[in-house]
Amino acid sequence: MDDVWIVGPLIIKQSMLLVMGMIVVSLFLSKQLFYEELSEQKKLQDSYWNGMLYFFVIFQFSTLLFYPTITIRDPFAVMAMPSSSLEWMLAWLVVALYFFWVSWKRGLNREFLFLYFFVSYLVVETVYLAFHPFIDYRLSVDVPYYGGHPVSLYQMLVTVLILVVFMWQKQRKMDVPLILGRVLVMYGGSFGILSLLFEPRMMGMAVPAWFYFLLLFAGFATTTMMLKRKENQEVSK
Repeated sequence: MDDVWIVGPLIIKQSMLLVMGMIVVSLFLSKQLFYEELSEQKKLQDSYWNGMLYFFVIFQFSTLLFYPTITIRDPFAVMAMPSSSLEWMLAWLVVALYFFWVSWKRGLNREFLFLYFFVSYLVVETVYLAFHPFIDYRLSVDVPYYGGHPVSLYQMLVTVLILVVFMWQKQRKMDVPLILGRVLVMYGGSFGILSLLFEPRMMGMAVPAWFYFLLLFAGFATTTMMLKRKENQEVSK
């Protein structure tokens, strides 16, 4: 029990506090990447933080929905259960739907909102992986170099490369939809391929390969719609 703190009825894991600290630092760093763009967009920042809150709430508490019979008998026992990939993917879906709705309702730049959120996630994941880069998740416990493949190191190298490409595109002031599309294609495609060979995880969550390829498809769709929009604008001139 050395890795937990007991505060009254609460049991606090030190590892969880470490992860929360990494997330806070990572979100601060990601905000600096968009400092100029966010300086006069309070509504967009509010929507972004609302999305973060919804993601956390859904990820932490949607377990209650997946185990209804146990929830009725002992909801606290269900809440104590670790969240799985189902809750993780549901949280992504809820945030995506919320961003679509709020961008339409408030007239926000939808692609920029998605880009800000996803790049923030990339920064969080990169920092998270940097703390244990030599893990292969194919065993139930984390052991170094199992099978000779440090999968989390591969993941960290991919996320760093994507962030470097993102920064390069941002410095060249490329269109936001194009940057978003490329980032999604790079992440979904590379992790989709990795998932066919190893078992990569999103912040420790083992999601199926189709989820990565869904992000790949979203990236292609975003890029296609942007190019189509540009083509229509040129025709109308």
